[in-house]
Amino acid sequence: MVNYGEKINKNDLPDPVIPEGYDSFLGWSTTPGSEGYHPFNFDTLIYENVAIYPYFTSSAQYTIAYALNGGEGAPVSDGKKYAENANADVQDGSHLKKGKQVFICWQDKAGQRYFPNSTVVVKKDLLDDNANTLTLTAVYGDVNEQLPLIYDPNGGQGGGTVMLYKNQKHTVGENIAVSREGYEFLGWNTDKNASESAWGNGASITVDEVDANVLYAVWRVNQYPYTIN
Repeated sequence: MVNYGEKINKNDLPDPVIPEGYDSFLGWSTTPGSEGYHPFNFDTLIYENVAIYPYFTSSAQYTIAYALNGGEGAPVSDGKKYAENANADVQDGSHLKKGKQVFICWQDKAGQRYFPNSTVVVKKDLLDDNANTLTLTAVYGDVNEQLPLIYDPNGGQGGGTVMLYKNQKHTVGENIAVSREGYEFLGWNTDKNASESAWGNGASITVDEVDANVLYAVWRVNQYPYTIN
């Protein structure tokens, strides 16, 4: 704990134990490791709850590959290397076509779908067999009927329904407002019980018939005691 209006003393924090698969402790971050490294400023005066997280690094290098899955169009590439649990920006594939079908999104080996401008977390269980590459494969679909995209406030107020053509691009959160007393809005997820958002307002997605076209608001309760995670 720290007194109101004082600074956190770095020397009072416990020594982090480096987990298996990592090489070193980089520092304390304001976000969990899966969300990237955002260094905590120890000159910050504490007037409310502050959660900080140990951030570890690995020397392993991984790449993202984009498989066109029979589609036509310019190849999609990333060109970067990532450590385990790093966030990689998902590249745009909207120029791809497969016959009369259009590009919808990318899909990993576990079946999870990703849309341009979202992120994919580089996890070992998603890598190709005997390789340091995570492959995202293009998914295509027809453009025809209209489908509803439901914004569920998930315990909050607001939300609504937007009618879109199948596989039409949509900007997440456009003309949608949600609120919940005592909670911070984090973004949207197709999992009602998610604790992290998959898309923030402004991200680009498309709707289809395969998945339930419902986006649930993700909330984090406002807290005030000082904690170390």
